[in-house]
Amino acid sequence: MITYVKFFFWAITNQRDFFRLPPLKKSHILYKHKLYKQAGLLYYSIGEYELALTSFYNANSYKNIFLTYNQLGQVSDALEIAEKYGFYREGAQLCMEHSNYVKAAYFYSYVNPLKAAQLYKKTHKIYEAGLCYLKAEDYSKAYICFVSCVNHLHKKQGLLYLEEIAIVLYYQKRYQQAYKIFVELKYFESALLCAYALNHDILIDETTHLITTQFSSDAILLVQPSLEQYDGECVVTAI
Repeated sequence: MITYVKFFFWAITNQRDFFRLPPLKKSHILYKHKLYKQAGLLYYSIGEYELALTSFYNANSYKNIFLTYNQLGQVSDALEIAEKYGFYREGAQLCMEHSNYVKAAYFYSYVNPLKAAQLYKKTHKIYEAGLCYLKAEDYSKAYICFVSCVNHLHKKQGLLYLEEIAIVLYYQKRYQQAYKIFVELKYFESALLCAYALNHDILIDETTHLITTQFSSDAILLVQPSLEQYDGECVVTAI
């Protein structure tokens, strides 16, 4: 504010025709009087991007630095500024303009995780897509992504994240959401706890049936028949 006042009195005293001067000369004068952002904007408006960049750096005007790098075609520098100073939406849009969908997804993950998930899926980054669905609280789609991971470590880690979220949701008394995750993970006993917490008779019956079915399936797996030849006879034994 003090800088503005000083410049105003200087202009009245020494440079009354300031506003009639050519833009470039006005920019130089503004810069000389440390009105760096105003000088930068004026430089930018007349296409003097290098001078604008210097001015904006002196003014710590990082949004304008991002825009100026973009005008200069220095995309990597613009994206570095976007990432460092949190211009995520602008960074994502710039990446989209250059068809860099993976980097665009990274930026969108901060401001629009569903959009980020779609872009990650488009580029076959399934695990990253799942993480974005988690962030957006779309747990069903996150589950689908994680079980689709070719990398077994990613699959295991993603499902572990889902389990942890389900537990947190349960203790937050968000039983309906926790129930859905537990069922998808086939943790039916935990799902039954949610059903009881909801006092939902239908869910209790359905989950009890799932537990019974799971128990029966596990029992069958434990008694898989193996064949042994003994004295010319085929003997069935349990493993």
